[in-house]
Amino acid sequence: MMKEMKLPKDTDSHEIANTKPKQPIAQHQEIREIMRHITTITPESTLYEADRLMGEKHIGSLIVMKYETPVGIITERDLLRKVADEENLLIKRLLIS
Repeated sequence: MMKEMKLPKDTDSHEIANTKPKQPIAQHQEIREIMRHITTITPESTLYEADRLMGEKHIGSLIVMKYETPVGIITERDLLRKVADEENLLIKRLLIS
């Protein structure tokens, strides 16, 4: 079941969209200083492994690495799209009992 998020009464979408980060980003700061906890996966990994890893880490994407070089990104949306591509897949097959 999906829960609806309630915002404080005095908060509007414009305010949320224009929220500044808690910590300012220096103009010449290297990406490695900002993104310290990146979770990666290899191109040879399965979709099941990607889904499990994103679930365990509570994240929505993984950087795909080959020989210590980023070659792509896989997101929860990519996984959902792959499931949706199976036209005859019944909802009951996806339900957790």
